Amino acid sequence: MSGIEDRHSSSDAPRTPEAAPKRFRHTAVQSLLGVAGVVLITIAALQLGVQQIPPQRSIGLGTISLLYLIVVVFVSIRAGFVASAAISLIAAFCMSYFLLPLLPSLEARNPFDIVATVVFLTTAWVISGMVVRVRGLTEAQLALRSQVSSRLMEVQETERRHLARELHDEVGQLLTGLLSLLRPNEDAPAHALKARFEQARATVNDLLGRVRGLSFDLRPADLDDLGLLAALLGLFERYTAQTGVVVIFKHQGLERRFGPEVETGAYRIVQEALTNAARHACVTSVKVRVWADAEKLNLQVEDRGCGFNPDAVLKAPRSSGLIGMQERSRLLRGRLSIESAPGSGTTISAELPLGNTTAT
Repeated sequence: MSGIEDRHSSSDAPRTPEAAPKRFRHTAVQSLLGVAGVVLITIAALQLGVQQIPPQRSIGLGTISLLYLIVVVFVSIRAGFVASAAISLIAAFCMSYFLLPLLPSLEARNPFDIVATVVFLTTAWVISGMVVRVRGLTEAQLALRSQVSSRLMEVQETERRHLARELHDEVGQLLTGLLSLLRPNEDAPAHALKARFEQARATVNDLLGRVRGLSFDLRPADLDDLGLLAALLGLFERYTAQTGVVVIFKHQGLERRFGPEVETGAYRIVQEALTNAARHACVTSVKVRVWADAEKLNLQVEDRGCGFNPDAVLKAPRSSGLIGMQERSRLLRGRLSIESAPGSGTTISAELPLGNTTAT
């Protein structure tokens, strides 16, 4: 079996030929601004007499070094680590040559000046690296959030299309037939009217069943009123009646209530996994295990059906079901894994952290 962990993988958009020169120009401009900042700070320091011992003003090398660091951090934010490292070298040269001075003879008046220069460079590079890393993580989080939002919107639109189709094809047809049965016909004999009445009543009962089914698919009332265990039992009963696939259910620790987000996410993940099994696995039974401890809620849906290649399916344009399960677990800060291979069945496992979401 091959498994894939629930991790975000996004293909980078194709880069146009104009993108590289544009990025280079942006980096060059920001680097020039950094050089200009270092030069201005150095000139100001010379004008203030910082290089003299003792300094003529209250501003010392510590203040100048801090100003250099600010410029280096600015360049790291705007242009990246390489440009900021180059600016830090220029700043160290200016500080050493004009303000200590160290270069070119490397004969310092104070041996600690060399240490100060090394410390300055090390600090500048460490801070630049941290800034670039934080910036990269922030951009990755924003990209992930954007992709999650787009995928959730796709899933929502799919559900809306399904609901609209059900309303039009099933409920709409039943209402049309009911309207036809209730159309008055004064010339019809009594037994014919009674038969039409019975047909109308059967149509109303069928209509009520369809509406309840749609309501159950949208949001089962048991999930809000009785909790996850009762909602799952109702789901399995309805699932078996509709598909003929038997659900072998084992659970532990589900007698208590959980947070509404966790209960909804767990229910939808199990529901989608069962739907996929009925559509694609070609099986007569599915195993579902749900258990909870103090820290997390665990889900596992297993079938011994056809199986598939998870990597290929997730890259397909019509994999909203699997993607929806992944996004639900990710939004709950959980993990979801899909283990499957052609001819080897499928096992979908999820871990949803409870944290402070357990309800009393």
